[in-house]
Amino acid sequence: MKTITNNTIIDVDMGDKIYKSNIELIIGVLFVFNKTLTTKNLTMNLKRTFGAILTVLGIIGLIYAGIGIINHNNGATTLIVVGLIALLFFFSGISLVRNTKDEA
Repeated sequence: MKTITNNTIIDVDMGDKIYKSNIELIIGVLFVFNKTLTTKNLTMNLKRTFGAILTVLGIIGLIYAGIGIINHNNGATTLIVVGLIALLFFFSGISLVRNTKDEA
């Protein structure tokens, strides 16, 4: 007989013994024994993700600076600073994505 309660505990009645196991514990054990999920792969994926975020932020900053220059909305100093920071973000993001090797 199987019963699932609200606190995610499964009771299984097998003969005269009752086994209780927590679903989160089972999922945690599966991640521990999964050999493809290592610290090195997590670090590489984190670098690639951060590189993609930096690239997108750089693109957004370059678009903002470009629109500001075309419309003559903001001061030149502000647009130059935003443009330089956007270029820095863009190229550092591209270099992180390009230089991080896939180890699948």
